[in-house]
Amino acid sequence: MVAPVRFGPHEEVRYETYTYILVAILLLVFASVGFAQRSLQLRVSVPSPTLGFGLEAGLQRDLVAQIYGDLIFQGPTFLIGGTLLFKPDLGQFDRDLRGISPTLAVAWACACPIPTLP
Repeated sequence: MVAPVRFGPHEEVRYETYTYILVAILLLVFASVGFAQRSLQLRVSVPSPTLGFGLEAGLQRDLVAQIYGDLIFQGPTFLIGGTLLFKPDLGQFDRDLRGISPTLAVAWACACPIPTLP
């Protein structure tokens, strides 16, 4: 059980309220950046239930960065990761290779267990 925070003689707010407000604000900030870049991802996985959000940004002409966070319900665990993609269009070197775009990627990820209340 979480102890309430008292502001006055009749006002009390629980920590869960602050957590929900903080999550909502972070989600709105994340979504606004994604919609501005037009590259917001919604990640859903089955049979292992996972829900996540991602953001993709073009850094240069052939370089793309992806950042994502996934909530894995079995555990529960939060996964945060990223990918740096190099996707050159070979048509810029030879006209016969136009439309062929190999992808080279470097990825990282960190899984953080979510503490549960007793």
